[in-house]
Amino acid sequence: MHDTYYSIIIPLYNKEAYISKTISSVLHQTYTKFELIVVDDGSTDNGCSVVTSFTDSRIKLVKKSNGGVSSTRNYGIQLAKYKYIAFLDADDYWEASFLEKIHGLIISCPEAKMYGTAYGEVIKSKIFPVKTYSLLPFKYAGYIDYVNIFSKKFVNPVNSSSIVIDRFVFDCGLEFDEKIKSGEDLLVWLAIAFKYKVAYINETLSFYNHDVAGNLTSHLCPWNNYFLVRLKDSLVIDSKAKKHLIDGLILKGLRPYYAFKISPLESKVLLSKVSFKRQGVFHFLFYKVFPLSFISFFYQKLYQFRAR
Repeated sequence: MHDTYYSIIIPLYNKEAYISKTISSVLHQTYTKFELIVVDDGSTDNGCSVVTSFTDSRIKLVKKSNGGVSSTRNYGIQLAKYKYIAFLDADDYWEASFLEKIHGLIISCPEAKMYGTAYGEVIKSKIFPVKTYSLLPFKYAGYIDYVNIFSKKFVNPVNSSSIVIDRFVFDCGLEFDEKIKSGEDLLVWLAIAFKYKVAYINETLSFYNHDVAGNLTSHLCPWNNYFLVRLKDSLVIDSKAKKHLIDGLILKGLRPYYAFKISPLESKVLLSKVSFKRQGVFHFLFYKVFPLSFISFFYQKLYQFRAR
């Protein structure tokens, strides 16, 4: 175990401005036993040239035709040589101790299949930690009840750049759904957490660049490519706690589509299967009480405030 190597997969698509910092954060890891697989997904900028400017022999750049981040991650998994697979998006970065602390977590929690850390959101160069709240002490490291923690505030304790997966789950047939363009990673994390043990470090060791620029509706993918369409039929929901989490994720994820009348019939069908019990007053008011015109106005103003 002490000689364990890690396969790090970076999907790359038009991230020329960021990829150098991302790769540098990997090369500066205090735990050095890894391979770094950068999978270029048909970029049209000079990101690949930035990658090849690094001479470290642990870096492998492979190219494929554009197919989206799910196909890029799946391709990287196929190429990975080692038991533990870490994912890092091309505009995110790690603290230097990320791999070292994950390695220690794996040693102390060998039964887990998913390992993660707290992460920070970077918005206009300012870092905002995404906390796991009072359920876990600061720097806690051990097994967690992922479903319970996620359900408290419906903020995922991990993201696609703060996670390491035992490749066993991928060898068993799990993969990223290539038809889903938004939330595809969440479907995988939920599938793992619903079936296997999860271990976690409550320390911000990964940083996620959160782009809030642009028009709100321009960030919404087509309904058929949204993770909500697969959320219930791709998971085994065999407990009240899991159903509570899934219902909350639907109510949260559906808000912009509902507010702007995007795929209204599909939204109505999905809402009809959700229990509002224990989901809080906000969602009851949002979907059941306030007129849709008010909801749309409120949502647009909220987004404009966030984008300042």
